[in-house]
Amino acid sequence: MKTQITTIAAAVAFAMSTAAFAQTAGSDSSTYQYGSDNTTSVTQWGTQKSRILQEGNGNSAYVTQDDVAGYSTYAPGRNDSNIEQTANGNEAVVDQLGAYNVSGIYQTSSDNGAYVTQDGKKNDSYVKQSWGTGNEAVVVQDGKFNDSVIEQRGSYNTASVDQDGYSNDSWVDQSGFGNEANVDQSGWNNQSGIQQSGFFGGYNNLANVEQNGFSNDSWIEQSGSNNDDSVIQNGNYLDSTIITIGYNNTSNVEQSGFGNDSYIKTFGANNEHNVTQAGYSHNSTITTYGNGNVNTVSQGR
Repeated sequence: MKTQITTIAAAVAFAMSTAAFAQTAGSDSSTYQYGSDNTTSVTQWGTQKSRILQEGNGNSAYVTQDDVAGYSTYAPGRNDSNIEQTANGNEAVVDQLGAYNVSGIYQTSSDNGAYVTQDGKKNDSYVKQSWGTGNEAVVVQDGKFNDSVIEQRGSYNTASVDQDGYSNDSWVDQSGFGNEANVDQSGWNNQSGIQQSGFFGGYNNLANVEQNGFSNDSWIEQSGSNNDDSVIQNGNYLDSTIITIGYNNTSNVEQSGFGNDSYIKTFGANNEHNVTQAGYSHNSTITTYGNGNVNTVSQGR
């Protein structure tokens, strides 16, 4: 688990380093367009920076950056937004309120949508939609030092990240068709990683992560089709790892308390795993090779 979380942190750090750029005094907006029927709109108060590059047709980019809604303040916000659209029919919307927030959106395939809202200080968001069509990424971050990375390669994948608090990290990597990933984290020092890949076709997988508290870690890895994995964690120092390879598998993990660990590994089809842990210092490990297996674990104090 810790190895996977290190991977998340490394991915977040790398993406943020590519999204950030130098800031100068006063608001600064640059737009470069090469193509037809592209639309841009930039609204900034204070000391903000916006960069928009559009090479293609029918793209739209909207940026709003402010220190305090509606007017500039004595202490400039220094928010950064960078949008690059190099295909057709993409939409990117960035709304940043506060100080030192960074957003990077890179769309190199067609008909994708990316929507970023950040409110607070030093929140970072990176969205890359590199091939395929019809992908959608939504990021909402409220607080300080929250980081989100979404990378989508494929078609009709959706990713939603909602982080509220302090120093939460989320990484979503999707390749394939029709995958859905949802992350909801509130508190501080929570980390979530979701990887949905196309090794077995990679379509219609669903991953849901909900974490409340601090120092919760969750990692979900899905390779295959029609898998459904869900993690809900409330408390402190909880770990959950789900690795699913195959078809039509379902894993549900719900933990509440301190020091709980859950690990599920599935190779096969039509397997179902349910883990519920409430209390202190619990461990649950499930490893399944085969088809049609059902496992249920319920542990209390």
